[in-house]
This record gives sequence, structure tokens and C-alpha cells, in this order.
Amino acid sequence: MDYWHKSLTGLGGVRLSAWHAAAVTGSLFAVEVVGESMSPTYSPGDWLLCRRTRKVRTAQLVVVQRQGVGLVIKRVEKVRSDGAVWLVGDNPDSTASTDSRQWGWVSASDVCGRVWLRYRRGER
Repeated sequence: MDYWHKSLTGLGGVRLSAWHAAAVTGSLFAVEVVGESMSPTYSPGDWLLCRRTRKVRTAQLVVVQRQGVGLVIKRVEKVRSDGAVWLVGDNPDSTASTDSRQWGWVSASDVCGRVWLRYRRGER
């Protein structure tokens, strides 16, 4: 398949990609990891394929729209009965991630999608 990327800048923790392939439907989108908050799971430069959804479960990795920041990738640590989620970064250094420890609970309406797979590793 022929893939191509066009990074959009200024989106905070990830860069959005215009990703085109015959197998991709409107429910999938790609993001590039920026920053260390999800290390060691993901590293800067990794490209992830994500599925649009607002339904998530504990331990899943999600892409969230944060006002004033843009898109960020975090892990769902808790889900409340009203659908709000508690999100954290995977980096064991708690100062490396801005997440629900600073934001509090995040509305399910801010969830853009769930990480499905990494399809390209960044430079290590």
C-alpha cells in the first residue's frame, strides 16, 4: 500500500496525520507521538493508528482533545459511571506527564479515539 503523511503542527502531545490507504475508512486516523509522557510504551516519532470512538475501558490508550493543548495520548486508569475518565501517562517519572493528576476527570466527549496499533517506530 502507498502511505503518505502530512503533519499538522501545534497540536500538543501528538501530530495529526493525513493518512491515506485503501483499507482505511473514516473511522481511523493516525497520530505521531510527540514528547515523553507515554514512554516506555511509545516514543517521540512513533506513528499510531487510532479508531474513532468515545467508548473506552480501563487500561486502554486513548487520544483526547484538551483545550489549550490539543490532542494528547494517555492511558485510561479509571472510568466513572457517567463516562468521565481518569487519564495518566505511562512514564514512571510523574513530572514527565501532564494528565488527570493536574486536570481531574476528563469528559468522555473529549475522547477522540482509541489507539489501535503502532505502525511506524520513531528514531531510537
